Order: sequence, then C-alpha cells, then structure tokens
Amino acid sequence: MIEFDIQPTLDGQIVVFHDEELSRTTNGAGKLSRMTLSDLKRVDAGGWFSGRFAGERIPTLQEALESIPRTVAL
Repeated sequence: MIEFDIQPTLDGQIVVFHDEELSRTTNGAGKLSRMTLSDLKRVDAGGWFSGRFAGERIPTLQEALESIPRTVAL
C-alpha cells in the first residue's frame, strides 16, 4: 500500500507534497497553493535532506505514479 499527500497548485495541477508551506523541506518559501507548477519545478526539494538529493523536484501525482514499477499479481 502507498499513501500520498497531494495538493493542488495555483494553476490546478496536482502535486505530491505534505506541507502547506514550502520552507520546511525545500529552498522555497510561501504556500504551495499560491504557486504554479512552473514555479514549483524550480524549487529544490531534496537538498535539505542531503546533498545527494540536491536538485530533486516536487513531483506531480502523475510523475509519482509513473515512477512506481508495474507488477501483475493475478
């Protein structure tokens, strides 16, 4: 089972992100809901955790779903 926290951007895109504010886990500031997807794609969402993850971006829901390997268990 996988759980995602999702939120809409200002321009109606759905992204996977837990917090309402960007500042705790990104180099951005302000409310996510007041940003467009284009704005969010310029935010570093990995560098706060480790330099190894610097440059990671906030994924759209579609991008997150596409990153999950498909398996068939019938």
